[in-house]
Amino acid sequence: MTERLLQFEEILGESVVMQKTRERARKMATAGAPILIEGETGVGKELFARAIYGASQTAGGPFVPVNCGGMPRDLVGSEIFGYAKGAFTGAKEQGHAGKIEAADGGVLCLDEIGEMPLDLQPFLLRVLEDGVVYRLGSNEGRAVRIRLVAMTHRDLLAEVNAGHFRRDLYYRIASMRLLIPPLHDRGDDVVLLAHHFASLVAAGLNRPVPRFDDKVLDLFRSYSWPGNVRELRNVIENMVLLGESSELQIEDVPVEVRRQVNPFAALALEPSSSASPKLKQNERAAIESALAKTGGKLTAAAKLLGIARATLYRKLAHYGIARSARD
Repeated sequence: MTERLLQFEEILGESVVMQKTRERARKMATAGAPILIEGETGVGKELFARAIYGASQTAGGPFVPVNCGGMPRDLVGSEIFGYAKGAFTGAKEQGHAGKIEAADGGVLCLDEIGEMPLDLQPFLLRVLEDGVVYRLGSNEGRAVRIRLVAMTHRDLLAEVNAGHFRRDLYYRIASMRLLIPPLHDRGDDVVLLAHHFASLVAAGLNRPVPRFDDKVLDLFRSYSWPGNVRELRNVIENMVLLGESSELQIEDVPVEVRRQVNPFAALALEPSSSASPKLKQNERAAIESALAKTGGKLTAAAKLLGIARATLYRKLAHYGIARSARD
């Protein structure tokens, strides 16, 4: 079965930085040279790799993804380059074609290329420079025609300077470099993606698509998303699966997300008496600061703290803070 080709337009994002990234990738796709896709974990590097494949002249050939960091070190060489008959104990009697041969006529996508063992890197360089692959344990070269798209979350040039990656291979695979922006640099793309993932999850559950309370979307805009798009998708799946109403509220957001945006929001679900003395001190200080910033307006202070007004009332009573404000 022929794999469906991914189009650049299917990579969601309306922010200026994503529009520029898609356009840059589209130009690279038709150039034919190796591409190094860089970016934090979870930003969607493989989506861009597949879209580049779909827009390139190699789209008629196979797309072969390999995760260099996802297999034991002693298997990386045999998986990528293949091996000859009797190359090692346990080898198949007839030998084995590696991923490079499987990608002949198409794209070889090497994820986490920075994890490739240093002693195997010259073999990859030879393939890129000569168009010939040698299976491990064999002196017989096999001609291949591949386009390499490599991906990494590391600073490969720093790895080169540290002696962990070959300089000649770096400059060969980085003929063109594409940096995928992290989610926290993409503005309201986080809202667009949240709605998209909610629709996908709801469709899979045969449920109506839930709405998001505005406070949830504001929280999403404020959160740093260290796990990027992958983390957002996981959060949305969690919220839709466990949500009990047609509108997702702050309380439906996983506590670790709320805690980073507002360290005191997580305490809204816990009795103040259960907190440590240090947390109690910090919580009281946060409440007093919020009241000062809002001129004593309780509704505004509760919103600033990310808790319900009723919860704020309980905490005021607990800490003996006078409710002298009009609301």
